[in-house]
Order: sequence, then C-alpha cells, then structure tokens
Amino acid sequence: MYNWQAVTFNLKPANLKPANLKPANLKPETS
Repeated sequence: MYNWQAVTFNLKPANLKPANLKPANLKPETS
C-alpha cells in the first residue's frame, strides 16, 4: 500500500499533470 498522505504532500500543483500520474511514479519519495 502507498502512504497516500505522503504522496499527496509530495504532489505539487506543477506535478499534477496526468502524464506524471503514472503508477510507477506514485511511490512515496520521502526516503
């Protein structure tokens, strides 16, 4: 499962493009 809160927190408006919302990119990058 993904931490959707962390994912949403990392999704800046500029990154909210459909092309960027690929499943492979929906991994929390908080490491």
